[in-house]
Amino acid sequence: MRRNSSSRARLKALSRGAPEQIEADLEIAGETKKPSFPLLPAARAAAVMAAFLGAEGAVPPAAIAQRFKQGRQVQPAIERTLRALAPESRRSRPWGLPLGGITSRF
Repeated sequence: MRRNSSSRARLKALSRGAPEQIEADLEIAGETKKPSFPLLPAARAAAVMAAFLGAEGAVPPAAIAQRFKQGRQVQPAIERTLRALAPESRRSRPWGLPLGGITSRF
């Protein structure tokens, strides 16, 4: 019963032109929610590589895991992603040469 009476009162207030009070979640500056660790392998690789942007020196997997909502639970997945990315970093060169470089056999 109470629900109907409050609904009626609300309808009357709206019909009189009274402003309706609404609720909204406010985020306080500086308090951002941690993202979830991605499920897809390509998105995981991108998230792990993004952790190295602006970093000076080595970034351990535990530090990367802390950036995500799941924390330590995703550390093994981060380690697997790093192991998968390691061969790629050895293969690729900024100037596009293969691993052995240019060899001449003249």
